Amino acid sequence: MKVMKFGGSVLRNPEGFAQMVHILRAESAPMLVIISAFGSSTRDLEHAARDAESGKQDLAYAYSDAVLNEHRHFADSLLKDTTTKSALNFFLDESSIRIKDLLKGISITRELTNRTLDIILSYGELLAIHIVRHFLDEAGFELTFVSAENIIVTDNVHGAATPNHKLTAHKVVSALLPAFEKKKIVLTQGFVAKSSLGEITTMGKESSNLTATLLAELLSATEVIIWTDVEGICTADPKIVSDSRTIPSMSYAEAHNAAVAGLKLIYSTMIEPAERSNIPITFRSAFHITSNYTTISHQSVHSELPLIALKEHTNLSQITILNCNGLYLFKALQKFPTQSWESTTFSMNIQPTHSQISLPSGAKTEECIRFLHAALLT
Repeated sequence: MKVMKFGGSVLRNPEGFAQMVHILRAESAPMLVIISAFGSSTRDLEHAARDAESGKQDLAYAYSDAVLNEHRHFADSLLKDTTTKSALNFFLDESSIRIKDLLKGISITRELTNRTLDIILSYGELLAIHIVRHFLDEAGFELTFVSAENIIVTDNVHGAATPNHKLTAHKVVSALLPAFEKKKIVLTQGFVAKSSLGEITTMGKESSNLTATLLAELLSATEVIIWTDVEGICTADPKIVSDSRTIPSMSYAEAHNAAVAGLKLIYSTMIEPAERSNIPITFRSAFHITSNYTTISHQSVHSELPLIALKEHTNLSQITILNCNGLYLFKALQKFPTQSWESTTFSMNIQPTHSQISLPSGAKTEECIRFLHAALLT
C-alpha cells in the first residue's frame, strides 16, 4: 500500500486535478490519498476569524465568501453531473452558513478561542475533500471517504495538537482498514483530527504531511509520496533560485535538520513516524512526473550538494547552509559584491554541521541566497 498526499500547490487549477487523475491511474491499488486545503483557504479562513475578533464582521464575511466562492468555481468547472453539482453546492451553502454563524459569534463576543479557530480552519480541508471525492468518482475511480476526524486522535492542544499513537492505531483498525475492504482507494483529509474529548483539533500549519506519514506507519505502507509543484527538494527555493538543483536523496536526520532550518517542503513532525517504521518519503512534482525527485530514507546516500534554507522572523531573515564545509563557505563569502552591501549589516555563524547568515528582512535576503547558491555550486 502507498500513501499519497496532494496539496493546494497541485490542486490549484484544472491542470492540477487532471494530473492527479493521471498519477492515480498509473498506480496500483490500494492507496490512501491525503488531501489538504486548496490554495490560500486556510490562511483566508484565519484572516476571517481574526477580523471577526477585531469586530470587523463585514471583512470577515468577505474572506469566508472568497473561500466558498473559490470552491463553487471548482465544483462548477470540474464536475459534469448536474445532480452532483447541486448536492455539492448545497453542502457549500450549508458550510457557508455554519462558518458565518461562528464568525458572527466571535464578532459579538470579541473572543476567538483556539478551539473555535480549529473548527473554522478545519473547513479548508473539509471543502477540498468533498470536491476531490466527487471529481475522482466522476473520473471512474473506486473510492470511499473516511474523515480524518474519525481516524486521528490527539491531545487537547488546539492549533498544535499531538496525535495519540495508541488511540489512533485503534481507530485505524476500526475505521480505516475496513474501508479498504470495500474500495481500492480511500480518501481522507490532512491537518485535521479530533481530541480524545471529541473536539475538532488541528495539528499545526502544514501538518497534512504528518497525517500522511503517521497513517502510513500505522498501515505499514511501503512508501509516502508527497506531490507538489516542484521537482523534489532543491539546493535552494526554486522560486528564488531558478537554476537550483534537485537533491536526489536525504537521510531522515538530514531531512529533520533541513526542516528545523526552515526548508518549506519538510516539517520536523512528519519525519519521526516514517523513520520509526523505515518508510521512504518521496517528494515529486505532479506537473513533471518523470523528472527529478527526492527520496528520504535510511538507505539514502549523504548528499554532497549544499542546501540553502530560509527562516524569516518579524525583522530578521536567517539563512542556513547545510552540507557545506565552513571554510569553503567563508571563502565563498569573500566573493561577496561588498559595494552593494554597504548599507546592510549581517552576521555569520559557522558550525561543524551547518552555517547561518542573519540579516534584516527585505529584498537583500533573496539576493543573498542567489549569490550564495552561485558561489557554492560553481
